[in-house]
Amino acid sequence: MRAIAIGAAGVLLLIACAACTAAPAALPRSEPNAEELSAQAIAQSYSFPVSTRGPIWVQLWTPNQVGPEIERCVRAASHGVLSVTVSPPGAGGGAGFSYQAGIVGDGLDPQAAQYSDPVVAGNLIGTCIASAPVDERRMLVPTRDRDALYSYDLTVLRHCLIAHGQKIGSMPTRTRYENLIRASDPWSPYDTVRVADRTAWYVLSDACPALPNAIAGDVAAISTSATTP
Repeated sequence: MRAIAIGAAGVLLLIACAACTAAPAALPRSEPNAEELSAQAIAQSYSFPVSTRGPIWVQLWTPNQVGPEIERCVRAASHGVLSVTVSPPGAGGGAGFSYQAGIVGDGLDPQAAQYSDPVVAGNLIGTCIASAPVDERRMLVPTRDRDALYSYDLTVLRHCLIAHGQKIGSMPTRTRYENLIRASDPWSPYDTVRVADRTAWYVLSDACPALPNAIAGDVAAISTSATTP
């Protein structure tokens, strides 16, 4: 019996030592990566003018999210006085944003009066555009990668986001998925993702990349060739 007791103590000691030597958990990153920096620069280039005040970006939005997100930002920043309908840019962002803005209600209160000034309204809308960077990479996924992307969304990305507490809808059928890509309106499991702050975004986007490495590399090559003289 004594030998057994000593053996059990040895096992406990080994477990304790293993816990002492285990590597500490990696901390989430604190700086934007290359994709985020590029998307942020593009978003700021669309706004006219860019205010140094106001919202800062929290996450990358998909092309399907960004219009409603900017509209929400404008309503919140203007305390519900200014309403805007946004048309985001197309593939590659060449066309820029367009929007239609208007005053909610009768326009008689002091808040409404200031936003009747197109410069004031434009500055607020520009600030919201600048704070809403977009991940446009799915619009550039080459045809040869579409099967792999569908498989990744179905078997990996969607389940990863759900495991991290996000509510993700069902995958579209393969035919609809392909048709949306052809229409420059690709579906993404990130279409319904919203996080509380930048740190939460870093954790989620690193754990569940929007594109697998191989496809991200192909897209980066396309983007580089398109911008190289």
